[in-house]
Amino acid sequence: MNEPPTLPPIVYEPVYDEHGVQAGWRVPDHERAQWEAPRAPAPVRPVDTVTLSLEALADALEPYFPSPALTARLAACYELDPARVSRLTNWVLEQADVHSPCGLLFKRLGELRLGET
Repeated sequence: MNEPPTLPPIVYEPVYDEHGVQAGWRVPDHERAQWEAPRAPAPVRPVDTVTLSLEALADALEPYFPSPALTARLAACYELDPARVSRLTNWVLEQADVHSPCGLLFKRLGELRLGET
């Protein structure tokens, strides 16, 4: 059988108190260094530069029954910054665990603060 590779067991160092009584165990420094190894940096994804039309965004949202308030907010924000609104809409639709994409999009569009200084 092909068994997955295993790491050798950790050999702990005993720790003694000032009276010479064993108080616990310590992980050796070389083992601790393996645990605290830095994580590899996440790969950088390029920013999506494709800007969809407002009609394409509305069509993508259609299966989720967008409210008139969402449609109005989407149109208002799209006039100010089409690229950001397009990226945000695509991101919301890609989230698999979102129960209501339209509700999340409505909230996030309000948080964009487009047009404010």
